[in-house]
Formats: sequence, C-alpha cells, structure tokens
Amino acid sequence: AGGSGGNNTRSFRFLLTLALRKAQTAVTLDNGGHVEEAIRTYREAISMLGLVLNRTNEEDGRQRLLHF
Repeated sequence: AGGSGGNNTRSFRFLLTLALRKAQTAVTLDNGGHVEEAIRTYREAISMLGLVLNRTNEEDGRQRLLHF
C-alpha cells in the first residue's frame, strides 16, 4: 500500500502541475488578445483543477497543496 500512496501523490502533483500550466497558458493567450482561445483554455484548466479536487478529500488536499 505504501507504493500506491507515492504513486497517488505523484499523480496528484502531475495533474496539478498540468492544470496550473494550462491556466498560465490561458493568461498568456488572454494578455495577447486571443480571447476565444483563452476562454477555451481557462475552461480546460478549471476542468483539470476540478479533477484534482475530486481526487482528494478536503484535509488531504489541503496538505498536498501546502506542500506542492
């Protein structure tokens, strides 16, 4: 079970990193005046962040985010 916990943490970090990168891309697109593409990318980032939140319980998620 110990290995599984490590895999879950890596998976959580990977998904969170992807979501944050997607959000940064959306901001860049938005700042560059590419509004339609930015909106689509913001939505993708929000969806990915929702997956991150759904994969953790409240306390566990807080701890992971604090140590990210």
